[in-house]
Amino acid sequence: MREALRIVAVASSLQLCACSFDLPSLIPPAADEMTTGSIGPARETRLTLRMGDEDWRRAKASLAVALDLHGNGRAVRWDNPETHTSGIIVPAGPPHVEADQVCRDFHASMTVAEGEPVHLTGHACKLPDEWSIRSTHPRVI
Repeated sequence: MREALRIVAVASSLQLCACSFDLPSLIPPAADEMTTGSIGPARETRLTLRMGDEDWRRAKASLAVALDLHGNGRAVRWDNPETHTSGIIVPAGPPHVEADQVCRDFHASMTVAEGEPVHLTGHACKLPDEWSIRSTHPRVI
């Protein structure tokens, strides 16, 4: 009888210990649920992939001036004498609201390092502290 009580006590103890373990965590997740990496922040869209960091910094400053909601809507030029890259950004219509953001279309023309001019039409939206290009596509002149 004493032995039977001891077996019941041990079985009960083991059963209570099992409550402290999360059994599914002991089983590896299926392959489609397994984390294999992470996605970093999206790279911002530039006018063209051929732009270097300094070219983009200068063009982005001109974009902000050209698309300014309180500005005069005129063309804004930029250049980088170090890379011989230059361009112009022109608003292509009035600002409008899209998905709770102020957006504006624009035209951009640029020459990258003495190459053929690149002409684009783009669409940008205002974030709290800067304009973000949503899309660009070639423009035939």
